[in-house]
Amino acid sequence: MRLDLTNTTQFASASIVKSQQQDGYTKGDLIGVTFSSEGEMVASFSNGQNQSLGVVAISTFENQSGLQPSGDTEWIATLDSGDAITNPPGAGLNGTLRSAALEQSNVDLSAELVRLIEAQRNFQANSKTLETLNTVTQNILQI
Repeated sequence: MRLDLTNTTQFASASIVKSQQQDGYTKGDLIGVTFSSEGEMVASFSNGQNQSLGVVAISTFENQSGLQPSGDTEWIATLDSGDAITNPPGAGLNGTLRSAALEQSNVDLSAELVRLIEAQRNFQANSKTLETLNTVTQNILQI
């Protein structure tokens, strides 16, 4: 390697910055990850930047009854179910994604149990009323 220092100068002065030009973004820490309705996974950083990390793929099967349960909410593809048909969310029969939403049941089990008990009591009371009515009617007809 050859170093050529011709036509260079050096001045005896303090070092100063004569111009500053930024090429890029300041350091940023990951502060969150969200999903768009199209399935895009977006990372948010503390410097205000967002970056797409990938797309969530959703698969459907021609014969969903052919899937084999493997515990909890997991299913395994079989020959009966056919191959997985993978598409982005919202395409074809696939549902859409909703980021930061909590899925919950729309049924209050304790309230529904109370209603079921009330309905059973009402049914029993009505059947007793009809039984009494039949007995009274038969007694009247026999007189």
